[in-house]
Amino acid sequence: MKNIYTFGRKPAQRNYTQMHTERVAALAAFQSETTTRRFPYPEQAINMHPGEESKLRQALDAT
Repeated sequence: MKNIYTFGRKPAQRNYTQMHTERVAALAAFQSETTTRRFPYPEQAINMHPGEESKLRQALDAT
């Protein structure tokens, strides 16, 4: 009897293995893009005005 969850296709474990492999590759690509600051794109990013970061850090240090 064939596994009812695979409906006669590859065994389910292979599907999970493939999904895991693709997920790991996608997360690695995302990490690479974010650490090299190629993502998010400028039109998608929300940045602080000049000088705002130092004001924020001073306010956090004061608490």
